[in-house]
Amino acid sequence: MTAERNHLTGIVSDHKLWLAKSRVGEEGPLGNFELRTMMLGHDEDGDRLTSCYIQPLHEIKTNSDDIKNKEVEILKIIKSGEYRHHHNSPEWAGYAIAHLFGINSGTNSGRKIIYAILQNLISEKKLKIIEKASRQRKPQKFYAVVESVSD
Repeated sequence: MTAERNHLTGIVSDHKLWLAKSRVGEEGPLGNFELRTMMLGHDEDGDRLTSCYIQPLHEIKTNSDDIKNKEVEILKIIKSGEYRHHHNSPEWAGYAIAHLFGINSGTNSGRKIIYAILQNLISEKKLKIIEKASRQRKPQKFYAVVESVSD
């Protein structure tokens, strides 16, 4: 399990469950979850007794066909508009990936996963980074789908 922890406040968020080793299935991220608190009752002093339970969130990965379908969807989305390279931009390509895979793009660990997916698409020559002028006529980096010979 992994999580983001604020070392100043001690608040833990963005919990993830990962499968590190498997002989029969795929390894990697299984899904996000939150720890929810429920009340069990009161102790002899009247203080609340609570416990935590796991609330699954969005599923990240189910099987290879699902991953391929999501990859096709990512490429369609990027091809349909101008999606930027940097996560500080409201037009960042990673937001589509975050939505499709149920990744929290607001955390460092979530952005690392998203950038890894984008980098994988680049290494497979399905996606490339181009530089062109933005609406403010400044050079910016954008993602572009690599057109195949058959297109």
